[in-house]
Amino acid sequence: MAESCVWCRPMVEDWSGTVEVEKSLLDASQFARLLAQSKLLREEPWVMVTICDIKDAINNGDNMGKEEAWAELEVEQQQALWLAPKFGGLFTTEERKQLRLKGSKDGHETD
Repeated sequence: MAESCVWCRPMVEDWSGTVEVEKSLLDASQFARLLAQSKLLREEPWVMVTICDIKDAINNGDNMGKEEAWAELEVEQQQALWLAPKFGGLFTTEERKQLRLKGSKDGHETD
């Protein structure tokens, strides 16, 4: 799946390695979470492939693929990625909503 992911390719290829964030927009907790996400992506580059797999699965309506890809991540890694998009998170609000739904075909949670 990931080789077709156009979402992450420009981000990875064009990224200069720096992130400019106005610290005043984030409180200390949010800033710490953003740093945790950045650290994860820097130290575990394979996670970006998993993120692309998750995004592809969501866009294709593949609930099983989404859940399998999300399950590849350790709980700590999932927590590092669970950052709202307005604070620098990689998943959109809709994608985060889809990740909350387990085995859902009709939009209702089944866990």
